[in-house]
Amino acid sequence: MMVACVGADDFGSGTIANFRARGVLCDHVRSCEGVSSGVATIYVDAAGENCIAIVAGANDKLSREDVLGAREAMGGFSLMLCQNEIPIDMTEFALKIAKEAGLTTAFNAAPAPQKPLSHGFLSHVDYLCANQTELATISGKTVANTQDAISAASELAQATSTVVVVTLGKDGCMAIVPGEDEAEVIRCAAVKLDAKLVVDTVGAGDCWLGAFANSLDQGLSLRSAMTIANRVAALSVQRHGTQSSYSRRSEIDQSVFACE
Repeated sequence: MMVACVGADDFGSGTIANFRARGVLCDHVRSCEGVSSGVATIYVDAAGENCIAIVAGANDKLSREDVLGAREAMGGFSLMLCQNEIPIDMTEFALKIAKEAGLTTAFNAAPAPQKPLSHGFLSHVDYLCANQTELATISGKTVANTQDAISAASELAQATSTVVVVTLGKDGCMAIVPGEDEAEVIRCAAVKLDAKLVVDTVGAGDCWLGAFANSLDQGLSLRSAMTIANRVAALSVQRHGTQSSYSRRSEIDQSVFACE
């Protein structure tokens, strides 16, 4: 199920049609008159790396009424995944409502917030997912390397009881799990790819998050969820486009989902 706003334009109608074709429940996607759909302009260099410019458009129109309208339907689900493309107060409200409904919550801090996230916000988040740049903004700490990331994420996890998952690009990812005395660090290596196979990294982060959330929702361990997410995202960078680079589960060799 998707809870969102789109513009009353071709982008909006196309988005809804695409969701429905992929089996996504769109009853709580509202079409807004007088505003364009949120869009992202993506630039990709010869090495497959990308730069993205975002225009929020109708994303900024999501309201408490939209969230509350979906509350009853949330009872049929077990996990909510949000990211930072709607107003942050609406994201916090949605996470709060989801927690009250008994859902596991995950928040992807992309695009990077403009200021550190409050402990009140993070009290509604079970899994906080960020890259090193986003982690620096969220925590208010300098994150120049992996050790900095461990330090900043550990402090955040211990203060908020939130599991902090940090993606590290070619160095894989790690989860910082709050503990009684100190945080536990779970490292997960990246999938090694020949540089010639990488054609487009656009959407790899979203692909990673989808696979990670799906794995958690199936009851897999945190390490297994990260391992599968790394493998699925590695497949996506070998194809052009965003959603068009995502393989259906039936298209993926089942060994990708095999974990101890």
